[in-house]
Amino acid sequence: MIPLPPGLWQGLPGRSAVVQSFGLIGATQTWMPLSLDPNRTAVALMAVLSCLPIVILTLAADRRIARMIPVTLVGFGLFSAVLGAGQLARGNQGVVLQPRGVMRHQLYATFANHNASGLFFVICLVALVAIRPDWLAERLRAGRRLRRGDLADTLARNVPAIKLVLGALFALCTVLTQSRSSVLVLAAVLVWLGFRSRHAAIGLVRRSLAGGPGRVWLVAGLLGLAAVGAVTVSGSRGVRDSFARFERMDDPRFAIWADVHATIDRYMPIGAGLGAFDEVFPLDESLETISTLTVGRAHSDYLEATVESGVAGPLLILGWAIWIGLRAWQARAGRSARQTTTAFAVMVCFALQSVVDYPLRNMAMLAIAASMVGLLGRPSPPADRTDGSASEAEA
Repeated sequence: MIPLPPGLWQGLPGRSAVVQSFGLIGATQTWMPLSLDPNRTAVALMAVLSCLPIVILTLAADRRIARMIPVTLVGFGLFSAVLGAGQLARGNQGVVLQPRGVMRHQLYATFANHNASGLFFVICLVALVAIRPDWLAERLRAGRRLRRGDLADTLARNVPAIKLVLGALFALCTVLTQSRSSVLVLAAVLVWLGFRSRHAAIGLVRRSLAGGPGRVWLVAGLLGLAAVGAVTVSGSRGVRDSFARFERMDDPRFAIWADVHATIDRYMPIGAGLGAFDEVFPLDESLETISTLTVGRAHSDYLEATVESGVAGPLLILGWAIWIGLRAWQARAGRSARQTTTAFAVMVCFALQSVVDYPLRNMAMLAIAASMVGLLGRPSPPADRTDGSASEAEA
């Protein structure tokens, strides 16, 4: 954003069109910054700076507060699910917070974009991993003497079942957003969760068999109800439309990506400046793909970062990926392993959707990512025997 002398900025890659434009008005000696859209660059800088307090507060928070971050996400996810149910019940008429351009059968909750909404529900599903049932049960019982049958006591004794129900709810909400990228990320998360909980599932089956015929029939009945529910849900219009969208192969992203590569070549290795994609892409947009709609994003954060930042963008992304992977590996056996694993999984979700979308261009998502960075950056003391046994007991 710092103005540069004409002899310097005019020699940068991709600035010839700007030089020609200034030549038409006799302003070739104007000082210009490296960014071709300094106002958007300033907005991008403020967006990043606004997330720094979240990172700092998460790093400085005590262990009890840090444990509440995933719980808070789950709470917002439950609120969003209830809000989304009301939206769909009214056909997205009158309840949608961002009514412009919404589709009748897509779940938006508090977001204006169904891709962001879908990824948010996936993140809420992942956040359930960080919540230890024994810790949550203890929190529900804290500060009061519970009688058997009290609501808090009932919740405390059924935390694993509640987590399972909430996970199914968030998965269903993800599908109802009809976001293909979010559904694909959800599929990856479900595979990860299945691999992670394989031993717990085997243990559940063994305990059921050891509990006698009554326990076996109970588990079989629950599985049967789950199967009936899955069949019923799969017949709803929202679910059918969500999976039917995968049959469309004429996605405009492919044509956009082909043109974006030309834009990357134009501005390499310096880039056009953060936030400048919307201003510079029309120079390389093919006539065959031009429509009444403006292509404001590359629909791939990796490509857009390369356009705006040149070589520095991919290198910075690679650096973040290495740091996140190292922090997750270092904290895998510590007391905060659950929080760190959850933060790592959430960042992987962002990385996966960024291939075909731009989740971190959303301020709510950027704030969530900032909190996950804070969790990853927190020191992870070695787990003592008590923590380890508790973790194994509820796994």
